[in-house]
Amino acid sequence: MSGFAKIAYATMSIRAYPSAEKLEAKFVPSKDASQPVELFYLISTTSEAARVKRQLTAAAHTGGAELRFFGRIDQLLIGEGKQPWHYAALIRFSSAKAAIQAARDDSVLIDVDRLAIYPIREQLPPPLLLAVFKLLRVVGKILDTGDANLPVYLPGGQRPEVIPSADQMKARATDTRECPVYCINFLNYRDRAEYTDGRPTTLSGTDAYMRYGLRAISAVRALGGCPMFGGLAGAALVDGGDSAVSGAWHNIIIVRYPTPRAILKLTDIPWYNAGHVHRDAGLENTALLVASEVDSS
Repeated sequence: MSGFAKIAYATMSIRAYPSAEKLEAKFVPSKDASQPVELFYLISTTSEAARVKRQLTAAAHTGGAELRFFGRIDQLLIGEGKQPWHYAALIRFSSAKAAIQAARDDSVLIDVDRLAIYPIREQLPPPLLLAVFKLLRVVGKILDTGDANLPVYLPGGQRPEVIPSADQMKARATDTRECPVYCINFLNYRDRAEYTDGRPTTLSGTDAYMRYGLRAISAVRALGGCPMFGGLAGAALVDGGDSAVSGAWHNIIIVRYPTPRAILKLTDIPWYNAGHVHRDAGLENTALLVASEVDSS
């Protein structure tokens, strides 16, 4: 796995869920507790993938939930700092009430060295819009020139802290596997958008980023990928300690790409590149982890 800053921890059994009190404080006061919620996990462990996945699946079943995603983290593609995480996972509950009830069972454990858990409420574009974007796949096939001379592209005109470094992009370009990969985006937005060309605007940071986001979704669709999950997040319910993705986040979004190199092909699409100005204007800060599927059979 590239991009790891290895940290030694002693593997131990930890409760699979945050405390019921934390979940109640997060979801009950301001939201309908009957609405579905997700818990997003980052895991550092010396246990094998199959064991961790089995434990998470059992934890989900105990809580009447579903393990929607489990992947091995390959690289920190955007962001600075420590990258101690080995796996990412997403457990979906039918309601906040169900999550709170599951959290009251302290007998459900997973073997980890280090753990972070973020609360999320799913919020993706309407299915009809995604279906329209899927029609753009033909554009991607026209633009696809293969991998032979794929450039290591660094988006220009954006703040260095919100784009990959040259070393991060070079590491990404070496991944030539033919398998799906997932970009896990951690996003915080400015209160008011700030454009580098000084243009006046009344847009919020969120609104500016969404102008980029619609272009990005259509470009990902053109390349055969799709947004898998996205939602409103917040501060971690279980603090994973110092890492490149520590802190509170407005959104956590998981995007599936058909191959690792497809990520680099985004810049072949003109309308995607044109959206960078809105991304830079809207983002306060961001981090991005790349993960791949785990064969844990």
